[in-house]
Order: sequence, then structure tokens, then C-alpha cells
Amino acid sequence: MAVENMSPLLVPIKLTSDIYSYQHWKTFSLSHFHHHHISGIINGTEPRLGLVQSALTNWYGREQQALKWLKATLSESLQQIVMPAGVDSSRQVWLNLEEHFARLDHARIYQLKSDLHNVKKDPDMRMTTYLETIKQLAADLAAAGAPVDDLDLLHVHILAGLPEEYNPIRARMKVSAVSSWDELDDLLLKEEIHLDEQREHAIGIDLGTTYSRVAVWQKDHVEVILNDHGNRKTASYVAFAETDETNLVGDAAFNQVVRNTPNSIFDTKRLIGRRFNDASIQSDVKDWPFKVVEGPADRPMIVVTHNGQDKQFSAEEISAMVLEKMRKIAETYLGSTVKNAVITVPAYFNDSQRQATKEAGVSAGLNVMRIMNEPSAAAITYGLSKKSGWSSMRNVMIFDLGGGTLDVSLLTMTSSGDFQVKVTAGDTHLGGEDFDNRMVKYCVEEFKREKKFDVSEDFRALRRLKNQCKKAKERLSFESDFDIEIDCLCEGTDFTITFTRHKFEQLNEDLFIKCMEPVTKCLTDANIDTSSVHDIVLSGGSSRIPKVQELLKEVFKGKELCRGINPDEAVACGAAIQAAVLSGGNVNGKFIQDFTLSDVTPLPFVLEITDYDRFNGLGNLIIPRNIRIPMMEKVRFPVQDNQPSINFCIYEGESSVPKSMNFLGEYSLQEIPAAPKNLPEFEVCLAIDADGILSVSTEDKYTGQKKAISFNRDKLKKIEGFENQDGVRNDNL
Repeated sequence: MAVENMSPLLVPIKLTSDIYSYQHWKTFSLSHFHHHHISGIINGTEPRLGLVQSALTNWYGREQQALKWLKATLSESLQQIVMPAGVDSSRQVWLNLEEHFARLDHARIYQLKSDLHNVKKDPDMRMTTYLETIKQLAADLAAAGAPVDDLDLLHVHILAGLPEEYNPIRARMKVSAVSSWDELDDLLLKEEIHLDEQREHAIGIDLGTTYSRVAVWQKDHVEVILNDHGNRKTASYVAFAETDETNLVGDAAFNQVVRNTPNSIFDTKRLIGRRFNDASIQSDVKDWPFKVVEGPADRPMIVVTHNGQDKQFSAEEISAMVLEKMRKIAETYLGSTVKNAVITVPAYFNDSQRQATKEAGVSAGLNVMRIMNEPSAAAITYGLSKKSGWSSMRNVMIFDLGGGTLDVSLLTMTSSGDFQVKVTAGDTHLGGEDFDNRMVKYCVEEFKREKKFDVSEDFRALRRLKNQCKKAKERLSFESDFDIEIDCLCEGTDFTITFTRHKFEQLNEDLFIKCMEPVTKCLTDANIDTSSVHDIVLSGGSSRIPKVQELLKEVFKGKELCRGINPDEAVACGAAIQAAVLSGGNVNGKFIQDFTLSDVTPLPFVLEITDYDRFNGLGNLIIPRNIRIPMMEKVRFPVQDNQPSINFCIYEGESSVPKSMNFLGEYSLQEIPAAPKNLPEFEVCLAIDADGILSVSTEDKYTGQKKAISFNRDKLKKIEGFENQDGVRNDNL
């Protein structure tokens, strides 16, 4: 059969210089030659004969048929190699083909052997991938005619490519060989699991006002860990039994809150790091069913009746109990002790609140690797899920509205994992709890109007109302109305009310509008137009509220909001990724390995020189907000004739008057050696670390002596002189 008359299905794809295609083509072609009695011409057993004999056997016709097949099935580039000018014999073309692919086979074998030799199991490669890679290369070598001996494959390649932590397996293999490859795979996979369990895990904790979550990086993804009640979130509640030593933390504490209201503590995120006389604390005290009193150094203290006695706890102590609960949840899941953690805080938390949160983590038995801003954590989660579709840098706004706080951050993100926070703004006293409280107050008024009962001082009734109002708020995000029905709310009287979405929005209209203020502030501070923001990402459970989303879209002139990540879990997931990176653990994927995050200061710091008149109007040193951290700022100033001391105060906040700002501490340099004017010269250094926490140090430029200033944020401490004292750290800057 002539080539041009053959069915197209019988002609293979044109052969190129591909050794695997060559093997297939060769088998196919030999079958074709055999079928058409051409094999002898091709393999040389039927050489060219004389004219008469050739005519009798149709040798020339079959030779032309073989050449036509070769021309029809070889690519043009391959024809130029094996059918150069002057080559008109199908036998010679066949020999040229074999020589060409033999050379390629040798090069291919060399490359495969090199690849096999270079396979090593690094920390980012899972055992299954490692074994599959080696076995595939071995199979390729066998197909190329260069099989690897089984013992060589085991000892020279598989075992040799394992890191040192697999030495026990190597030792075992020397005395007890495995009987099959499946047994080897099972042995190595079990050892990998064992080593994973022994490694120190690092977790991410989203310490929320209402709920907390804990997550961990697992091999190639983030796992949000279920608590002992099977929930992905844990109530940020702590309860104390009035008559015995029992105390409950988490969901168990929340579940008994109605029957033990005065001793059930929540909302400590709104207390931590604050002073009792702060306006926000005084406002919240009116709504909390538990008692809060003024403690030492204006510190708010929570009073409970526990085991028959009145006891006081600070917000840090309560938060430490919640963090300890989250640690134990992680340890139960991982089956090992957990020490390292990244804890998230609102971006707008001040220095005192960050420091207090870190101290709570330490009290919970954690090594706090980083105090991380919540919107930055959400940004990492968003970037991980979306960055593959990015071709250029993007401006992304994170709108994080949770149970008690609001944060807005504007970042630039790249597909390579470079995250830079440009500006941040927020309100540490605005969130879902405030919306709930508005609903509760409305219900109290309605119950009083309809039933003539006032439950405003009945904390048990208020708690029942709050639980139902919270449920109504959540349902109204996807329903138009919700019925609240409470049996025997007060003195056997039932309470029923229907909340419509319109009524809910009406009650909280001013708060919803207030939520937009940090958004516009961020845009103004960044000097950026709404059209230049590529993505608006929602984070925090309260960001689901339709009216909030509607107002946010209005600010951005109708631009669609990004709802691609779980707003409830985005912060915990981002914290877990950061924890895995900081711990140097097994993190797979180039994005996770390479991502970098730089944040900014949310509030300005002011160093007030109280001896202002002595320094000829030097005045205050100010570190403005939205400065990238970590950072360091230094100021140098001279000393007057025989000046004995210098006094400083540290403030934080946006007020133009230091006395109206958050007072962080003060210190005094005493017993300065007597010297002429300008001879002693001092340098004060303010450093803000990656946690956003301030430290202060001084240096006597005349003597070269350096000293770190440690100031107690609860009780003011003055550091006198340059001699070593308790609480003062000597550091070389």
C-alpha cells in the first residue's frame, strides 16, 4: 500500500528528536515495513541487486515506498539531520536515525543519572514527593537502557539523600533489610510523621473580644483547630464558681453565663492595657454584669466571688487564661507541647495594650514570637489565596471589623509575597459588641413600655437578651427579619419582638457611619484615590453586616468588595503562616518561604523634655504615626553648666497636648557628673520593635556609657544614676 493511500490514522505524529517518541515510532515503522515486505531493505538483509533481479523482486519500488514512509513520518528538522544531500537509500537513512538517537540516549542517560544523584530531601520536600521523584528517575533510566541496581538505588540514592535526622533509619537498614519497596515506603513515611510530631510547633492565635481561634501550619496548608466542643472558634470567656475552686474557660464558661452572670468575665480585650479612668472603660463598666474597680496605678481590676471569697483579677490575667486554653487546644490536636506562638492584636492597639497582651501570652506559657496586627494577618491570608492571579503590585485595603474593634490598613502586595503596610487607622472600641448593646437597650425599653418591668439592672435578664440579640444580628445579615422569643424574662413575663433589618440598621446608623471614618483617614494619610485601591478585603465577623458593606461600597464608588476569604478565620490563618515562617518550620511553597511583611506605627510617640527651659527651646521629639517598623529615632542634646539631672516623659497618642495622650512612663537621669556647659552630651534613642513596642535607651557621649531605660507601665519608675539597679538592662545598642 502506497503511503499516500494509507489511512491517516496509521501514520504517527511526525517524529522529532525525542527519544521516547522514537521508540514508539520505531516499533510502528517496523510493523509497517514488515507488513509491506520492506524489512529486508531496511535491516540490510536484502541488499540492492542487479537490474533484472531487482525488477523481478520490485526492489526499487519497495525502496521508494520505504523512502516515502520515512519522509512522511519524519519532521523536517529531523530530515535535515538524517537525510542530507546525497543520501538516497532508506537503509542509510535508518542507520543515520539509529546513530542520531544513540547519541541522544547517552546524553539523556547522563542527565538522568546526574538528576538522580542530586535529589536530596530538603525540609520543604515531603517524603512522598522525594520517593516519587527518585522512582521516576530510576524508571526513566531503565527505559533508556541503563537500569539502576536495587541496592544502589536504596543506599546510594534514597538513604544518602535523607537529612541527618533520618540516621536511625540508616542504621536500622544496615542490620535489617526491607523485603519490598512498599515496606520501605511505609517505614520512611512513618518516620517522617514521627519527626513531625517531635518538632516544635508554632501556632497563630487570634485573641478576639468575643471569640478566639487558634491555627497551625500543617505541611502545605493552614489548619484551624477544633476545640474540645468541636468548634472552630472558642468563646473568650472565663467563669469562676462562687462556692468552690472551679473555673471554666472558653465555651464551657460561655454556656453557664446565664446562671453565673456576675462571675463570668468577657470583653477583657477592651480592658487590657488601659487605665481605669479611661473614658471607654467608664462607659463599658455600666454595661458589664461583672464588677470592675480601680486598682493600683489606675489599673482596672475585675472582682469576682470565687470559692466563697472576693478575688481580683487583671485583664492580663484573664486574657492569659484564654490564651492558655488556646494553647491546650493546639496541644491536644498536635499531640505535643506547644510553646511558640504569634498573637494578633488590633492594629490600633497602643504600646501599653501590646505590652500587656505579650505579658499575658508569657503568663500562658507561650514564647510570644510576634505581636501581629490583625489586618496584616488577614492580608497574608488574602495574598496567599489570590496572589497567583496577580501580574503587578496591588493596593489592597483590609477592612477588619470584629466583635470589639475596627482596623483599616492599606497595603501594597506583590505576587512574590512582599507585603508593605502603608497606613493604618482604626477604633479599639467599635465592633459587634456595640451593635449588640444597642439592640439590648432597645429591647429593655420595649419590655418596659409594654410590660411595665424594668430589667436594666437585672444582669441575668440582660444576658439572655444579649444572647438573643447577638443571634438576631447574625441572622439579619442574610434574612430580612428575626423573631426574639424569651420565656419568663422577668417575674414570669415573656418577651417577644421582631427585629427587621431596617430596625437594626436604624439603631446602629451612627455606628455604621463611624466605621467609615478610619477608611477615609487611611485614604487621606496615604494620599491615594479610591480608584487606585485594587481590592477591598473584608475581615472579621461584623464585616458581614449588609449596611456596613453598602457604606463601604459607597466610599469606593460602587466597587465590588472581596469576599474570597473566610472573614472569621482570616486573622488566625495569617498568624499561623507568620508563626511557621518565624519558627523556621516546614513551610512548603515559594510564596510562604519568600513572603515579607513590614508594618507601621499606628500612633505617634512623643518624648517630652520636662527641663524645656534649660535646653533653649529644644522641645519635644515626635515619632509620627505610620512610620515603618522596626525603627529607631535618636536625639542628641547638650547639658548646661553643672546640671545634675535630666527628666523625660513618654507619651503616645494623637492629641496635640501631651497631657491628653496615653502616658507611657517617665525617667530621670540623676547624678550627672559636674562639668562645664556642653561637655556632657546625651543621646536618647527611641526604638520600636516588630511588635510595635517601644524601648528607650540613653548614651553619655562624653563617657560612652550606654544604658537601656526600663520603665514600668503600671507604676512609674525613675531610673537614677548610671549604676546598675534592679529592672535596668544594660545593652550595647
